[in-house]
Amino acid sequence: MLPSCYTKKSIMEEVNCKIDSIGEEKISKSLFYRHWKASCRNYKFHKRGAFAKCDTCVTLKLKLMEERRPDFRRPIEVEWNKQMSEQMSRSNVYYAKRALAKAQPEKYLCLIHDKMDPNKTNIPRLANNMKRLHSGGSCKPLPVSLTGMLTHGREPGAFCHLSVNGLWPGDPNFTVSSLARCLRDLEFVPDCGDHTGDLSRTTSNIPLFSSLLDQSVFIVTMESEGAIDSTYFQQHGNGNMPSARDSVRSPTFKKLPPVLMLEMDNSAKDNKNLHVLAFCSELVIRGVFETVEVNFLMVGHTHEDVDALFSKVSAQTMHKDVLSLPALMAEIWESEIMHPVPILLEEVADYKSYVHGFLKPLEGHSKPLGFRFSMVNNVPMYTYQRKVDGPWIHEAGVSLWKKVDGRYTVPDGEPLALKLPSSHPRLGEISPFITNLTDFLRTTYRDTTSEGYRKYSPVISYREKVQENITSIQALENETLQNGFWPQTNQGTGYKPTRLP
Repeated sequence: MLPSCYTKKSIMEEVNCKIDSIGEEKISKSLFYRHWKASCRNYKFHKRGAFAKCDTCVTLKLKLMEERRPDFRRPIEVEWNKQMSEQMSRSNVYYAKRALAKAQPEKYLCLIHDKMDPNKTNIPRLANNMKRLHSGGSCKPLPVSLTGMLTHGREPGAFCHLSVNGLWPGDPNFTVSSLARCLRDLEFVPDCGDHTGDLSRTTSNIPLFSSLLDQSVFIVTMESEGAIDSTYFQQHGNGNMPSARDSVRSPTFKKLPPVLMLEMDNSAKDNKNLHVLAFCSELVIRGVFETVEVNFLMVGHTHEDVDALFSKVSAQTMHKDVLSLPALMAEIWESEIMHPVPILLEEVADYKSYVHGFLKPLEGHSKPLGFRFSMVNNVPMYTYQRKVDGPWIHEAGVSLWKKVDGRYTVPDGEPLALKLPSSHPRLGEISPFITNLTDFLRTTYRDTTSEGYRKYSPVISYREKVQENITSIQALENETLQNGFWPQTNQGTGYKPTRLP
């Protein structure tokens, strides 16, 4: 996949500019396309407008398109080549870590974490989106976000965390909770069989999530289309992974490797901030990992293999009616040969409140491309890397944590769960859409003996139950996280709270 700033036309223009600068005759469009088809057909371009483009690349590209004088083009070309070289070097570093984790899974875990465009995973997702469903104001389907993770070097290879947008802010709390859930789940991956995640679940302690997990619509729809037997996921799936609170002596427990290499989007709001870095540091302090290295892809060049997973999910659901959350989970599971594991996130930790008062202010963290956390002489330290080929910089006393009486202080126990709202914040948009959809289905499929009635009557019940539960969300009174927070792995290298000089 070429950088998003490239098109065939821009490449041809660049080639002709270089040919013209040495006094040779430019190549025609037809000749260029023949050569491209013969030698470069494996290269792919991003769809127009699919991703935000790098500001530097766009600026340099425009300058090259406008400037034809060889002497003036030369310094711009030098900058362009430098930019492309740095971008490729950064991607190659990730590819090398990915290969290392696959070659030595007992030592390394490489994990890439990113979010998919939420407009492609709303429920319901209709192949033919009728105008009448949006009548009566701003009407929108239930917003569901998908956060994808590829776990190189560790089965099952991919997780997809689904959550209802609006129940929790999209901030470091969500990112940290998603990462913690992924690491806990990697400790309890089934030894055999296809792991189907929450496709094997039908209930939850919270009524809203129970209604979303209801499989009646999914089963009837799949059976009517002859796509799959209704008991497939119960027979072939292993159900939920054991709770993180289960005994570590469980035969399914698998200790995490000592080194975590984490790749994330270069977003200060979600990822590149004090709280996510503190979480990485605390994984080392608690001995879950000996070393955590978190790297951020260059701005505008953050589209890697996890985005290919998102593309396959999008292609899998295109031109289909995805009427329920289990149906979306099934499409996700079927989108890849390795079967990404769909998980419904039902709780988010209040990690920011948990570490409040324990962290020192952090400045200048937007510039480095990478951070490495480890214990040095029983001190939780970090080093950072400003450039791809640059050194890891270590400054004396660089730690995220405050000292009290000669000790680094970290919070005890686990963070509490964020409280759910009493109703969905976008209820005024979602509820009319559900009403319009159920009214349309009732009007269209009145004959109780028809196949359409059999297929869509469960949809009406499903949507009405979801509508009821987003109108009045019944949350648990207990603020304790139901599935725990920290992974159980202990490498024995964590912080020992002795008094320091």
